[in-house]
Amino acid sequence: MHFFKWVLALCLVTFTFKSEAKDAAIFDSRKPVALSKNETTYIDFYINAGTEEGIQRGVLITAVRSASLYDAYQNKSPGDLVIPVGQLKIIHVQKGLSVGRIHKIFTREYLPTLDYNYIMVGDRLDLSTMVAESKAKKTSASEVSAPSDKKIEKKAVEMPKETVDFAS
Repeated sequence: MHFFKWVLALCLVTFTFKSEAKDAAIFDSRKPVALSKNETTYIDFYINAGTEEGIQRGVLITAVRSASLYDAYQNKSPGDLVIPVGQLKIIHVQKGLSVGRIHKIFTREYLPTLDYNYIMVGDRLDLSTMVAESKAKKTSASEVSAPSDKKIEKKAVEMPKETVDFAS
């Protein structure tokens, strides 16, 4: 009976540690200095998760930012709003560390606004959105995309023909 208790305790501890998901986040970014106008430079984002989280070279992962909200009417916080910022393409993976580069920044047309609409240090990675780049191209071609700013015609606003001046 004593042996059974030890085995049960060992199993409980093992499952407890495995059930905790690691929070993948960007902890550093680096960009080399361009030495000429024609030189292409990239910004590398360093992530604190690697092969043990299932990250592989060439996958696309969505970077998200948490925005703390406060409801002044009810005098409480309804929680944090998790806002997608963009996608990173993983270029290097090892145990405990990954390096990604910007693949796409999401437009704000159908997403909440951000103070800084760019991927930055402190942003988290939603590992459930991890997809191979070849799969992402197939699905994005079949999905209906939102209209971009280039496609929208901007018309001048005309003043009404009958106007009334108000005294101040």
